[in-house]
Amino acid sequence: EGTRILLETVLDNETEPENTLDLGCGIGPIALILMEYWKHTAMTMIDVNQRACQLADSNMKKYRRKAKILCQSGVNEGQYACILLNPPIRTGKAMIYSLFDQCLEHLKEDGHFWIVMRKQHGAQSAIHYLQEKGYEVEKMARDKGYWVMKISKAG
Repeated sequence: EGTRILLETVLDNETEPENTLDLGCGIGPIALILMEYWKHTAMTMIDVNQRACQLADSNMKKYRRKAKILCQSGVNEGQYACILLNPPIRTGKAMIYSLFDQCLEHLKEDGHFWIVMRKQHGAQSAIHYLQEKGYEVEKMARDKGYWVMKISKAG
């Protein structure tokens, strides 16, 4: 449900970026759907799970899409115009905030970082954390307990 709400919100509010990062891509549903609409974005997908990366690669081939798929923990290279994350809540706040920091370190100056979180899983504290670090946070959608936030570097 969160992934669907994230995708609908991003597609309604984001113009096609030159490049996109799908962090925690799993088997690739976010990247596949975005690439259906965004024909020219250079897609990078990252997941820590080797099997998920293999399945993401299979799905890219099945649907004739090209993406850079990295099996690693976190972001350690590149600058992206658009980054999407459905955070792994069960890993805990420290890990999630570390992922936020990595994403923002690799976000282009005029780029957008998109997050979907359930309100009861810490969406409000995540907003506070990001704002304290000097980022602009917009709540773009609320649906079925999920909040979609667009984070940008402050002016």
